[in-house]
Amino acid sequence: MRRHYLPLLLTLSLSGCASWSTYNKERAFEGEQAAAVFVDAKQRAVVTNIAYDKDNKPLRRYCAEPSPDALSAFAAKAGLDVSVPTKGDIGYSQAFSEGAASIGLRTQSIQLLRDIMFTNCEAFINAGVTEFGLETLQRRFQSTMVAVLAIEQLTGAVKAPAVTISGQAGGTNADVLGDAIKLVEVAGASLQAAQSSEDSAAANAKTAKQEFEDFKKKNPADTSSDDYVAAKAKADKADATLKTAKELTQTRRTDLAEAKAVRAAAGTTGGSMSNAVFAVEPARAPVDAATAQHISQAVTKIVESTLELGFGREVCTTLFGQMISQSVTERKKELLKNAEDLRKSCLHFLDQDARLAEAAVRRAELQIELAQRSFEMLGRILNMVAMKQMSAAEGTTMIAALRESTGAIAKNIEATDIDTHVFSAPIKLKNLQVLSKAGVPNAAQ
Repeated sequence: MRRHYLPLLLTLSLSGCASWSTYNKERAFEGEQAAAVFVDAKQRAVVTNIAYDKDNKPLRRYCAEPSPDALSAFAAKAGLDVSVPTKGDIGYSQAFSEGAASIGLRTQSIQLLRDIMFTNCEAFINAGVTEFGLETLQRRFQSTMVAVLAIEQLTGAVKAPAVTISGQAGGTNADVLGDAIKLVEVAGASLQAAQSSEDSAAANAKTAKQEFEDFKKKNPADTSSDDYVAAKAKADKADATLKTAKELTQTRRTDLAEAKAVRAAAGTTGGSMSNAVFAVEPARAPVDAATAQHISQAVTKIVESTLELGFGREVCTTLFGQMISQSVTERKKELLKNAEDLRKSCLHFLDQDARLAEAAVRRAELQIELAQRSFEMLGRILNMVAMKQMSAAEGTTMIAALRESTGAIAKNIEATDIDTHVFSAPIKLKNLQVLSKAGVPNAAQ
């Protein structure tokens, strides 16, 4: 008889694998170059594909899915009970419990970062973008990500609450099921006995009540004799006994229902229970109208600056970086594919970019110089008024003229073509000429 249990024992020992709580299936597509593994939320997938380099050698590329932001703990227990082997009674029990909890912070920017980086990688290994395109996408994404993070910090991060999930499942063995059956039998017998007692008490109460009613009819004026008191006491006692019997019957009926529920649970192969707890995020304090306006203006400026970004510098940097890693022969081949025009365009673009930056710096220097000269002229006017070399009315007129001329020169600086590098001296001369015409003494000094 023992040999008949060996396959079952082997099955039970193998079934203790923790893969019961996970899903893991690999599927190969047509050909031998690509494959995918399907997993559940507790695991991460690594997608691979094979590409060939310039020497036609296979090169496997990998894209790792973002790591899961949940942690799972799993426990399993199993037992085998063989009793009375000659009769073939076998009991088996098992129990499983598993819990999962969030361990990562998931905000909009984090979700965006995880998804876009992985999607770019997938597009690359599936030949959706070239190496040049992938590097360009990564550069642009990093620039955009700075704006997204800044806006999120200003407006408040929207994040999903942390979740904790727990679950349990289990099964019972043959002994437990037998005990449950016996419990139902005992509860049923107790209910029958209680029902019989209730029926007997009901009959006695009916008889005692009828006897008391008959006594009152025969002796309507008697309300205090010993016979009256005895008949009334007998009827009251019978009613109390019936009430107690009914309560006992109801209790036994409840016991039987619970015993049947236990038997039903023991007869099943397993049961389950789960519980989820969501963390309560504190409410964000409301902001006043002025703060909201400043935040709105800051966000608008960030968005406008991001949309106006030019990525020519990144494209050219990527191009030159790839050309540096090429040999002379390869570079010549690339140049034959109209890459020379692109290289010239990039050189022109970078040169223009450098000139624009240099002109912007020069413009700032001119603005600073204009401010210094304006303050110097203002100081001279105030000094002349204080020394009574000029009346207050004349000083007011001179200050107004100075303000007007300074504003005109500032507009001239802003309107000057920043691609030209010949605006420095004329503006300085114009500054002196305008102030001289305004009547400021020693303006040319």
